Amino acid sequence: MSKEAVLLNYIYQNVQMGQTTIPQLISSCSDKEFCQALRNQLSEYEEIGAEAARLARHLGEDPESVGPMAKMSSYVMTEMKTLQDSSVSHMAEMMVQGNTMGETTLLRHLREYDDADREVVRLGDRLLHTLRNNTEEMKKFL
Repeated sequence: MSKEAVLLNYIYQNVQMGQTTIPQLISSCSDKEFCQALRNQLSEYEEIGAEAARLARHLGEDPESVGPMAKMSSYVMTEMKTLQDSSVSHMAEMMVQGNTMGETTLLRHLREYDDADREVVRLGDRLLHTLRNNTEEMKKFL
């Protein structure tokens, strides 16, 4: 698998985790502004994921989805955390933590594959920028 395909898979899987978690949080959300912020973030992840899939297919690859065990684990953890505390500030904290983990791992991948195709690296940079912006947005709700 080429370095571009590896990086695209990571980008694709990173946004999939957001696409798994955010709808759960929206279903527990009672604050209009917070719900809208989550919907906006979900939309951004959908756009980036679609672009990662398009670029992967252009390379003759199929993007690899997050494994069912990882999705299930994320789902269960999110359910447990929101059952314990479904306040907006707690859900915002969960989002900050998830974005920070995604950002840290993405930075590692971008540095490892910094010589990959520029279009792929730009998409990774776009996701990095999105994660950082999303973290800052969530801090307003802490």
